[in-house]
Amino acid sequence: MRRPSLPRSRWSLQMLGALVVAASLVNVVLLVQGRSESSGNAARTAALEAAEARVPAMFSYRYVDLAADLAVAGSNTTGEFKTKYAKVLREVVLPNARKRKVSTQATVQAASVIRSTSSHAELLLFVNQATSTKTAEQPVTSATRIIVTMTKTSDGWFVSGLEPV
Repeated sequence: MRRPSLPRSRWSLQMLGALVVAASLVNVVLLVQGRSESSGNAARTAALEAAEARVPAMFSYRYVDLAADLAVAGSNTTGEFKTKYAKVLREVVLPNARKRKVSTQATVQAASVIRSTSSHAELLLFVNQATSTKTAEQPVTSATRIIVTMTKTSDGWFVSGLEPV
């Protein structure tokens, strides 16, 4: 009994070669896409973790250590926002906190990524802030929703924008 022979024409070999090349290209594309998604997920996670640490530091202070606490708050920002935020701290927060003896402690209750790239992220944070003053016996807690823009710098992820929702 004779076995059927495979066609050995030049056209068949070219088609086989083209299929091998196409399959290789698909594998490369899938590999690169997988790495890109992995890198994107890492950026999302890093931005989210940084925001959850930096935002409470920005909104927490005690009037007795106000200058040091506000310096820490400002160190969590970057870009043009850093200058604007420092001005608000200096012109609004500092005089009012000293005058009314305000202390506040902020905590992130929940956070989620709205959109992100490898160097920028927009996040939604739900923040509780417990505030005490010289006239209040018990701290008053308020809840805030904030859209936080994070920017990656050579030193990590920093807040580059805040927008109350």
